[in-house]
Amino acid sequence: MKEYDDFPPGIQRQSPIPSFLTSIIQSRIRLPDPAIFIVGVYKPDIPGAVYREQWKVTGSDERTQEHFERLVLSGID
Repeated sequence: MKEYDDFPPGIQRQSPIPSFLTSIIQSRIRLPDPAIFIVGVYKPDIPGAVYREQWKVTGSDERTQEHFERLVLSGID
């Protein structure tokens, strides 16, 4: 098997896949842009034990309430 540097003078190395085919392949495997779709809003009930654990982290009722107001639930279908 010849190395690429072993081509005779005047013959250029070429890609085994033509460039137009490479661009077609790349365009077909392109992933869509990521998007977020909000399908609804749900405010879960926070058990007292969970609230108290978060209060230990935040140190105040105000910051604990803010923490749970910004809570985002996600799931994988």
